[in-house]
Amino acid sequence: MITNPRSRFPRSILPARSSRLSRFGTAIVLMLLLAGCGGSDTAAPPPGSPVPATGTPVASTGSFGGNGAPAFRLVSNGSAFDLREGNAITIPVGIERVNGHNAEVVLSAVESGGVSDGRLGMSLTSNRLSDNNLQTSLTASFALDKTRAIEQQRTVQVSASDGITTAEFNLLLNIRPTELPDIYLLVGQSNMVGFSEDFAKQAGPGGIDEPNPSILQLNVTANDSSTFDAVEQFGNPDAQVAFPDFVVAEDPLHTSRDPSLDGKLGTRVGLGLTFAKRALSDDPNHRIILVPAAWSATGFCDTGEFLSQSPDAPD
Repeated sequence: MITNPRSRFPRSILPARSSRLSRFGTAIVLMLLLAGCGGSDTAAPPPGSPVPATGTPVASTGSFGGNGAPAFRLVSNGSAFDLREGNAITIPVGIERVNGHNAEVVLSAVESGGVSDGRLGMSLTSNRLSDNNLQTSLTASFALDKTRAIEQQRTVQVSASDGITTAEFNLLLNIRPTELPDIYLLVGQSNMVGFSEDFAKQAGPGGIDEPNPSILQLNVTANDSSTFDAVEQFGNPDAQVAFPDFVVAEDPLHTSRDPSLDGKLGTRVGLGLTFAKRALSDDPNHRIILVPAAWSATGFCDTGEFLSQSPDAPD
């Protein structure tokens, strides 16, 4: 469920020197708020919450006390687990002792298979199991990165040793891409706003500018100097965002969409929606949110040039 950013959005932001810089800063804050938005009413499991095994229980191989000598083996309730990018799972790991085995057992877990990108994190609740202590757990996490992970498998080797005997088994982690949306901030000047010729938009069914329900946008208000007639307005969420806060992205992106109308009235297009369509993967859970924050003829510095829309621009 996408939440309303206004309920958490500050009523003012530090004054900016130009309209582009002001709207850019506001959009950055909005983008950070959006980063925690989910796509459904079902909340993701909290980090470290157990995930059911997708395989059969696993145990280390080799002789196990068949000669009457004290012995142990490693066990877990599954051999394969699903791990969602950005989340963590907890996997039970234990030992079984026979023939009076009571020596301390030291455990370790390492990624095998030659992958070393640093995204897979692992930790054992306890890496030492003494006499009557038979159970620990392995927490595995897969970190978010600049781009979504592709579906892949990672192998974790769990080992245990009592100083004489070593037992080990492999656990398979099925890495699933994050369900969080990708968020793109659209900043710049007229090219990013989209100044094509009039009536360029082809948003009908099958048209090159047809909206995609997997691509949303922040429903920003138009870049209108009568709306943003004071610096404070650039930090005012009521001036920045129209109702509803999020809509299916449609050109022109830098104008708001009236929910009572079937689409936007503007007929010009920009590059933002085309870019988002190319960035969208085949994963049906992949969503993109665009944050339009460009303004024509503006700059970051108060040099007297390209500041015609800024409320504090020189005459």
